[in-house]
Amino acid sequence: MNQAKVFADFHNADYKGRLRLNCTGTISDLAYQKVLLQEGKNLMFYSEDVEVCGVVEYSTKESIKVEFEFAMQKAQDFINLQLALNPTEK
Repeated sequence: MNQAKVFADFHNADYKGRLRLNCTGTISDLAYQKVLLQEGKNLMFYSEDVEVCGVVEYSTKESIKVEFEFAMQKAQDFINLQLALNPTEK
């Protein structure tokens, strides 16, 4: 079975740097694909040019499902690479 691919807002992270899975695009993708969020579930997250794998985890502090932080590190690595390849001219 293929891994579900759902939208994630990479600017919407919790205090640990994990993606919050509560934005409209994420909820729409989950509903359309009939994905039930469960602790430990592997998902593919995307947003424009970023696509990463992640693991679902429940945030007891915020009472919402969040995506495990390793994907955020991969996304940050991607962003850093893009900045290195396309530096802003001043």
